[in-house]
This record gives sequence, structure tokens and C-alpha cells, in this order.
Amino acid sequence: MLHKTLQLIETMQRYFATKHKLKTLKGVLEEARRKRRETIASFYDLHKNVSFATQITQFVELKKQMDYLLIEAEKLVEIPDTLPDDVDITGSVESPVPKD
Repeated sequence: MLHKTLQLIETMQRYFATKHKLKTLKGVLEEARRKRRETIASFYDLHKNVSFATQITQFVELKKQMDYLLIEAEKLVEIPDTLPDDVDITGSVESPVPKD
């Protein structure tokens, strides 16, 4: 359990670091787009905007990486189907009633 928790923490740290990079890159791209007074479709078209093609490609890859990291995090927190019936998935386990 501890191993999965540590993996989840590491995955979410990578997710938020990637999210920060994406936000920063988006700010740069959007500022450039506004300065050029271009539409979103025109600016983000790699064939029409060769000068920013590398950054646009990086933007797309960062979004994909964020999606991947969320999928990995979901896998780490999925509850297995093999839990006993008396396990409360909210965090507490029911104790058996003592028999006299």
C-alpha cells in the first residue's frame, strides 16, 4: 500500500510539474498569437506557422503527457474487485461483532 501511495505522489508531482510547463508555454504562445492578431486556428496550424511549430508541438505533447499521467494515477487508486465484503472503501474497516 505504501509503495502505491508513493508512486501516486510521484505521478501527481510529475503531473503538476507538466501542468505548470504547459501553462507557461501556453502563455508564451497566446501572447505571440495576440501580437500577430491571428485566429487560434491559423496560429496553431503547424503548416501555416512554421516559426512556432516546435513550441506548438511541445504544447500538444505536454497535454498528452498530462493525460497519460492522470491515467497512471487512476490505475494506482483503483479499488480491486477482490476486496472482502466487510471492507468500507471510505477508509475504515468494519470490525466483526464479538460473539459471546
